[in-house]
Order: sequence, then C-alpha cells, then structure tokens
Amino acid sequence: MTFREGSAVDFDAIGEAIRKGGFTPKAIQATLTGTLAKVENRLMLRMDGLKQGVLLASGPGLDRSTATKSEGDRITVTGKVEAEQPEGHGKHSYAITVEHLETAGESGE
Repeated sequence: MTFREGSAVDFDAIGEAIRKGGFTPKAIQATLTGTLAKVENRLMLRMDGLKQGVLLASGPGLDRSTATKSEGDRITVTGKVEAEQPEGHGKHSYAITVEHLETAGESGE
C-alpha cells in the first residue's frame, strides 16, 4: 500500500482489514518519513497526521545512522513495524526495527 504524503496511517486499522480478509497480520514492512524526536530517552519518529509516534527499535540502520542525526531532523526510515503491546489492549504503540535510516530527501525524494 502507498499512502499520500501527509495522510494519517492507522496500523491498527490495517491489521483489522487484514483480519477481515481472512488472514493473520504479521509485521508490516514500511518506509516512513517524519521528524526525529526523543521521548523518555527513546528515539521516536513523529509523522504528520499520527497522534502517537513510532518508536525506533534498534536495528542495523539505527545503530549506524543516529550519531549524525539530531532531534527535529526530517528522516526516512525503512524497517518492520510491529505492535509493542499484546493484542486485545485497544490502540497499540508501535515500533519500527530500523533497517535503513537517512535524512529525508537523500535518495531523491
């Protein structure tokens, strides 16, 4: 799926649509662009139209790239998005295991 830039992404709704289609949702492979933030000593990607940010979980892309990034930088992150809380607890917090991270626009965006 591709979303228009600036449109809200609801990972819970995506999972529900997959279940309604008769399938079991697993991790979502995604490329997300937003603003790098630090919340309670954790790195987070804040995206337009999404109240809750996506936590940046450790991964090869995060470990290499964060030394050169600052809070407030616009970044693009690629990796697997997974719910942080077990199913059945309402809206979930999400984390992305970072496979690749770059300044937004570096790859010709």
